Amino acid sequence: MLVPVLYHALAAEGVDPAVRMHLAVGTSLATLAAASWQSGRAHAAQGGVYAATLRAWTPWVIAGAIAGAMLARPASAHLLQLVFGTVSLSLALRLWLQKPPTGDPAAVPPPRHTWLGLPIGLISTLMGIGGGGLSVAALSLGGVPMRVAVGTAAMLGFYIAVPATLGLMVAGAGVPGRPPGSVGFVSLVGVAALAPLQMLTVPWGARLAHRWPRRRLQLAFMGFLLLSGSKMLWEAFSRPA
Repeated sequence: MLVPVLYHALAAEGVDPAVRMHLAVGTSLATLAAASWQSGRAHAAQGGVYAATLRAWTPWVIAGAIAGAMLARPASAHLLQLVFGTVSLSLALRLWLQKPPTGDPAAVPPPRHTWLGLPIGLISTLMGIGGGGLSVAALSLGGVPMRVAVGTAAMLGFYIAVPATLGLMVAGAGVPGRPPGSVGFVSLVGVAALAPLQMLTVPWGARLAHRWPRRRLQLAFMGFLLLSGSKMLWEAFSRPA
């Protein structure tokens, strides 16, 4: 949710459009690092994290995050907007078409398709989402129950956000047009303002995720993807590259 919010906040402050999306992505990832760890621990406390799946996917998402940070500097703001919007809408459509899982919902599926962690880490870094959207969809479609997919994806988000943030700090060094208080493509002012609020509200979200019915949780997630993805595509096409 932070990327579109930060993008419009930076626009209101008159930040150069050439680096606006880069800063929104980098700042979002920086704030998500601590929040993802706290969220993952909160889900784990309620049995919402598959340790075997987490271990299997982590090396791949880290590699993808590093690759994404390396690609961020040469990528245009227009391209980052297109990536964010297109992937968000695609995930929303796929979740809408997904059939309810069959079989024992308590069964723990073995880690599958772990190589998907590589594109998940890469695309999540370019989107600034910490992997939540992509990881939840990939794990859910792979047979992991929705609540556990959310918890496991939250912990994976930590292993995406940390290397991605460090990489974007380096990638954005010396780029003109950045506002004061920025280190590379990360606004320290934005991190200081948002991180404490995230740390406060993360436990609430974890508890709510384990109380809501599966379909309601899925629809809420899908609705956010539709709204944010549509808005970002509108921005991309209204200001063509």
